[in-house]
Amino acid sequence: MGRVKTRLAADVGEERALAVYRELLHITTKAMAGAGARSLCFLADGSIIPEVGLPDATWYHQQGNDLGERMHRAFQEAFAAGHDRVLLIGSDLPHMSPELLERAFGVLAERDAVLGPAMDGGYYLLGLKRPHPLLFSDMPWSTDQVLALTRERLQAAGSTWGELEALRDVDDGDDLAAWEAEHR
Repeated sequence: MGRVKTRLAADVGEERALAVYRELLHITTKAMAGAGARSLCFLADGSIIPEVGLPDATWYHQQGNDLGERMHRAFQEAFAAGHDRVLLIGSDLPHMSPELLERAFGVLAERDAVLGPAMDGGYYLLGLKRPHPLLFSDMPWSTDQVLALTRERLQAAGSTWGELEALRDVDDGDDLAAWEAEHR
C-alpha cells in the first residue's frame, strides 16, 4: 500500500487513510474539471498516474527534498509553461469546488496572491501571479505557523493578496471525524 495521508494513517490505519485519500482526490479533481482551468498535476516520486477524470491534465513527478521545495518547483513548472495565474491546491479539502477555484482565480485577477486559510493554521490553497521563493524556504511545514508566516512574507515582499474563507482540511483523525460529523 502506498504512503498517503501519513498523519491520518497514524490515527486510522493505512487502509482507511487510502480510502479517504481516494475520496478527497475525487472531490478535488471534480472541482478542477468543473472550474475549466488548465490542470498541471504533480505526483509523489514513483507514483503512477491515477484514473481521475482529468484527460487533458499535464502530469509531473514532484521534485524537491521537502514540501516547500516541491511546492516551489511546481510553481516554477507552471510559470515556465506560460501560465500567468497559478493555483496550488492539495487533495485534502472536502469542501473543494469549482466555485471556490473560480473565486481564487478572481482574486488573482486583482491581486498578486490568494490564500485559502486552513483552520489548522496552514493553507489549503495558494495562488500566485509570479514566483515567490521566500514563501517556501525555512517554513515550519505542518504547523500552525505556516499561514501567519506566509502572510508576513507576502507583506515583506510588498505583495498584495486576498483570502478565501477559512476551511478545515483533512490531515488527521480529528479532522476526519469533524468531516464525517458534518455529513450525518
